[in-house]
Amino acid sequence: MENSRLLGEAIQHPDLIFLLVMGGSLITQSLYKSLAPIKGFFSRHCYRDELKDRVAHSRLGKMLARRDIDLQYYLFSQPASDAEQYLRNCQRCDSLDQCDDYLDNNILDGSIALPFCPHNDSILKIKNQQDNLYKLRNKNL
Repeated sequence: MENSRLLGEAIQHPDLIFLLVMGGSLITQSLYKSLAPIKGFFSRHCYRDELKDRVAHSRLGKMLARRDIDLQYYLFSQPASDAEQYLRNCQRCDSLDQCDDYLDNNILDGSIALPFCPHNDSILKIKNQQDNLYKLRNKNL
């Protein structure tokens, strides 16, 4: 009985209803804006996971594995746009037969230069950076 009387009084006060609606909308907007960075973090994380899978199952991923380059290190040592570009360039490469021969040959050293590969210099640079980082980390342990 008391609740129905309070509801009746609230309906008679349109200002109170207006304030409650406006307050609710402000709270909703604040929550949405405060949760947006979290949503962005998860979308970037999902994008990186998807990019990691695409690289891992490509010739580029095989080349990185052949040269003992950690895929996580590779992806986080450069912008994602560069990794995407390398992936596209590998798919359109004119030297696929030579690349496949190298990837299938287990005798070759992973640090040799491959003149047919357009990404040879950047891959060797990343390999050297990774090796230096691992040496520094092991030295400090």
